[in-house]
Amino acid sequence: MALLRVALERLRPLELPVDLVRTLTALGTVERRSRHRAAAREVLGEALRRAEEAGAVPLAEQARAELARVDAVPAAAAERGGLTPAEARVAELVRGGATNREVAAQLFISVKTVEGTLSRLYRRFGVRSRTELAHLITSTTTPR
Repeated sequence: MALLRVALERLRPLELPVDLVRTLTALGTVERRSRHRAAAREVLGEALRRAEEAGAVPLAEQARAELARVDAVPAAAAERGGLTPAEARVAELVRGGATNREVAAQLFISVKTVEGTLSRLYRRFGVRSRTELAHLITSTTTPR
């Protein structure tokens, strides 16, 4: 992030709008991934505005897509009962009866990662077993 900010400060006085938009978009993406949503929204908004001013349609679309992701993460998590995408994938496989080893193999992650994810889910939802977690997930995702 620090290097991207330095690059931005060096690019701002120059007349290189495409490079500036690319750098702004990269910084916005890093901010979003670091869960700094307000900063990401601000930087990506500037990237979108500058890309549109420069007539750089593909870069504007890229900035717009990243900006949409900033607000989509909380909405998608709320729809899944507050689960992140990774937690939702693990929980869904566990609900289907997969063992930790099977979940790890299917998602290309380590067994330790599966165990850690399940521990966080147990703690968050106040459950003590895979069965309780599966019932809870089924009840929160079933349409009413």
